[in-house]
Amino acid sequence: MLNLPLVNDVLALRVSGLYHDLGGYIDRIDMPNGVTLDVGALLGLPPGVIPILGTGPLPASKDINSEVTSAGRASLLWNASERLTFEASFMTQQLDAAGRNTSVGGVAGVGELETNFVKAEKVEDDFDLGNLTISYDLGWARLFSSTSRYKRTRDVTADTNDLGEAIFPTATIGRAHV
Repeated sequence: MLNLPLVNDVLALRVSGLYHDLGGYIDRIDMPNGVTLDVGALLGLPPGVIPILGTGPLPASKDINSEVTSAGRASLLWNASERLTFEASFMTQQLDAAGRNTSVGGVAGVGELETNFVKAEKVEDDFDLGNLTISYDLGWARLFSSTSRYKRTRDVTADTNDLGEAIFPTATIGRAHV
């Protein structure tokens, strides 16, 4: 954090920021037979009513839940008079994650910090927030106004393989022979 008095007791600037890089610690297991799902059989339908879905071989992948976050904040305080102050601030944050911090340990063939997710996951989350605060001392009370505006863009790709296993615990999802 950096505090800069620009004009003594009248105008000041504060700036702060962060950068965080998490390398990841969850691995996707090797699935040489890929993933197959026979939805028709799960629903008790005759063979061929619903096509069997399959992916083909899926290689192991290390540290699939890496994440990088960066953020910054700046604020400017102006004491326009002994009774009137203005503060403008802006905050921004960007998060890019290669996957969720979720492992499915306890499923056959999957270890404690491992997952069997098929789809490559990602989270991209960008957030900006601006604010203007005005304060006026009336002597007997303080008149205060705070106005903000934000913008958030979030893009998430998630594998719901774990949800499928919870709904259909007997489903063979490419790991029956592990």
